Amino acid sequence: MKRTWQISDVTGAARARIATARLAAAYGVPALDRTRLTSALGTQLRQCLTKVGSWLLTLDVGAGRAEPGALHVSLVACDPEQSAAQPPWRATVACREATAPVDSAESPDEGAELAQSLLGADEDTALVLERLAAQEQLAHDPQQSTAPSTRHTTAARPEATAPVEASEPSDQAAELAQSLLGADEDKALVLEQLAAQEQLAHGPQQSTAPSTRHTTAARPEATAPVEASEPSDQAAELAQSLLGADEDKALVLEQLAAQEQLAHDPQQSTAPSPRHTTAARPEATAPVDPSEPPDETTELAQSLLGADKDTALVLEQLAAQEELVAFHREELLQTNQGVVALHAELDAAGRAQREAFAAERRARTEAENARRRLTCLANTSAVLTSSLNHEEIVRRLPELLVPEYARSVDVWLFDGDGDRQPPTPHPAAAVVAARTGRPQYAGPGPGGLPGVDDQPPSALDPELPLLCIPLPTRRAPLGVLTLAPPGDGWDPDDAVMLIELARRASVAIDNARRFEHHRDIAETLQRALLTELPATPGLRLAARYLPATHGLNIGGDWYDAFRQPDGSLITVIGDVTGHGLHAAVMMSQLRTALRAYAVDGGSPGTLLTRLHTFLHHLQPDLYATAVIARFHPAEPTLTWAAAGHPPPVLRTPDGRVHALDEKPGAMLGIPLVQEIQDHTVSLPPGSTLALYTDGLVERRAQGIDPGIARLAHALERPPAGELEADLDGTADRILDPLLSDSERDDDICLLLCHIAADLA
Repeated sequence: MKRTWQISDVTGAARARIATARLAAAYGVPALDRTRLTSALGTQLRQCLTKVGSWLLTLDVGAGRAEPGALHVSLVACDPEQSAAQPPWRATVACREATAPVDSAESPDEGAELAQSLLGADEDTALVLERLAAQEQLAHDPQQSTAPSTRHTTAARPEATAPVEASEPSDQAAELAQSLLGADEDKALVLEQLAAQEQLAHGPQQSTAPSTRHTTAARPEATAPVEASEPSDQAAELAQSLLGADEDKALVLEQLAAQEQLAHDPQQSTAPSPRHTTAARPEATAPVDPSEPPDETTELAQSLLGADKDTALVLEQLAAQEELVAFHREELLQTNQGVVALHAELDAAGRAQREAFAAERRARTEAENARRRLTCLANTSAVLTSSLNHEEIVRRLPELLVPEYARSVDVWLFDGDGDRQPPTPHPAAAVVAARTGRPQYAGPGPGGLPGVDDQPPSALDPELPLLCIPLPTRRAPLGVLTLAPPGDGWDPDDAVMLIELARRASVAIDNARRFEHHRDIAETLQRALLTELPATPGLRLAARYLPATHGLNIGGDWYDAFRQPDGSLITVIGDVTGHGLHAAVMMSQLRTALRAYAVDGGSPGTLLTRLHTFLHHLQPDLYATAVIARFHPAEPTLTWAAAGHPPPVLRTPDGRVHALDEKPGAMLGIPLVQEIQDHTVSLPPGSTLALYTDGLVERRAQGIDPGIARLAHALERPPAGELEADLDGTADRILDPLLSDSERDDDICLLLCHIAADLA
């Protein structure tokens, strides 16, 4: 459908505007879009009326358009010259199909039609103002955006929408008066908004105070009675008052816009407002001449176009408010997105922190477990290597492993190199470990332990998992260590630690066995080299040799007694530095050399000097100490010499004891040329001489002198008759108190020589 209007005066412009509004309403254009369309059209029509000429308005809702659901409006000049000066104006709004028949006939009463359209324009203005109030409330307080508006619109005035009949002039005047009152009510609403904006501009803290409403009671012309006898003059006067009210409303809206600008930008509050006040309206103060009534239709048309101007201003303010609301919404959306992104970052940071804490706890737990395993391994190694007794090592193993790493511990040691059969029943996995030399796991399921082979469950206890670890050596396993788990199974790292612990235990057991073997050889050799004491008339001899019980400290101490060709008796006691089999061999060589030198005769000092030279050339890095005492059966004297050895202790027949501490010679074998001197002491019958090694009297915390004093005291206690009757028993009774505090870490030799009392 397409309609056209040719416009050349204000009445035609008003009719075209009215027709456009009706057609837009008939095609379902929303009220706000319809108001925008009519306001924009009114603005264009006012601009066209300022120029001379005619204009053509076209409304097109034809089906041939590319957009069938749209109303197309165009305003062009009829004269081509005017078209060049004033470009065509076009607008398009969305619409639906007509829901009611569109009446294209013109109303016979132009005044009534224009008045009704004016009231309709006021209703549109009220709708726009209500929308503006909602937008302002949303802009100032977004939290109350969903609260319903309490303002009343002019759409609720049913009298504004009633048709005006031209045949009843008194009713028409009443309707115009009523429209004037409605305009005053709209102005009051706008004044109320203006007061709120002024209060916001002067005191933001008082923005919540109730607004003081302005009324239109000062307008006497609005309350003056309308006389029915003069319908035309009264209608003209009311129309003029209505136009004045519209102008007042426009000025109030202009002031409202200024106040809103002041509220949004206080820095511009001192700028002078370019708008005019109501004092500048000469037409409002000009008297109305009743004799020359104005053209009512023309006045109403102008008022309608003026209302469109007001509506355009309000729409402009509404667009600004909508833009502000859209800005706030966009800002709120960006803020929400930022908050969501911040929460996401916080969640990610929290997850990363929790994962870091969990990883730190796992690392700390693993470090603690590793430290615990290393501590256990170090402590176990220290305990195992502190003993050279393999039986003690085997006894300590369960104490070290139960209950932290094992429920039970069984150590199976092989008796010999060719014996691999257990004397008592052992798990099959232990036999496999002994044959293969690899750790074996026997349990209901796979063990999953590194470096360990899985075997079927043991027939002895199928439900009990077992870990069988061989005890390896350089040649072959010494045995098998069988463990039962402290819980359901072993941790892989614990299994690795247990395998290493078994290896160290195997080394400790092997070393202990080797030590015991060497010690047995050395002790056997040394005992074989010890001399059987000769029987000499008038001289009784008693000797004791005690090997060390801790460590391989045997083989260096010796004693000897033999006769020289002249019939004298030589007694010797000595100590070779060093221990073990090597010291025992050197001791045997020194004993043999001394016997050879004694065959040629010579005093004790001479024998020690020759022995010193022999040892220095035989073993430059080996040293020895010794004491030689020579008894003459026919002479009651004792000749003796010492080389770095503890002094002999002599008990006289009266029971007194003293050490023979004359100056001794240096140790045998040191790189020094020396002549060891002889010493002589009287030896009456009943005397007793004690020769000994340092293991008997020396203590690490006390030195050697207190030990010699203790020996002298022990030798002093036995009665003379006991020495005569039981010299061997006396030797044992002397050793008992002296060895009570000894660690037995060195060999001990004691040689007692007693001169019989019956020789006198």
